[in-house]
Amino acid sequence: MFESESRLAEDVSGLLTALREAGDGRYACIADRASIHFQSSDATEEPAGWTVRTFLEPRLRAIFEIPGSLAGDGPSDDVFESWAEDDFLLAFLNDRVALVLACPDAEAARSAVEPVFTPLADRLLRLKPAWRVDEQGRGLFFGRPRVDWIVAARERD
Repeated sequence: MFESESRLAEDVSGLLTALREAGDGRYACIADRASIHFQSSDATEEPAGWTVRTFLEPRLRAIFEIPGSLAGDGPSDDVFESWAEDDFLLAFLNDRVALVLACPDAEAARSAVEPVFTPLADRLLRLKPAWRVDEQGRGLFFGRPRVDWIVAARERD
């Protein structure tokens, strides 16, 4: 119950790699609105992992606006419009932290990733208590966190 911060960070890194591999992704990260906290990339595509990160970093705020815009009138801009190499699978945990997975088929990856995401979410909420509540200060400490899944897929011929 009272694991050290370094142990929890190690668990998050290991689970993120397992999640990336389960989803056949070349890059996965855990980010909040301000920065990327953890990342995992396929060693065989190392420069590609850096390329995905540099694409995502300036768009983090816009990425976190996606769930709210989908609940309303829809997104005003396509955050991933200029990226054609991968699909993106997004999982927002309490609207505070997100998993971003760059993979060939995000819809197919979701079913493989969801079982790994559950323990990852547990470790993330233990690592940073502020992530237990949403932006409005709502949250349950003894309940399930809210997870919003979004698939951003490329147009296919």
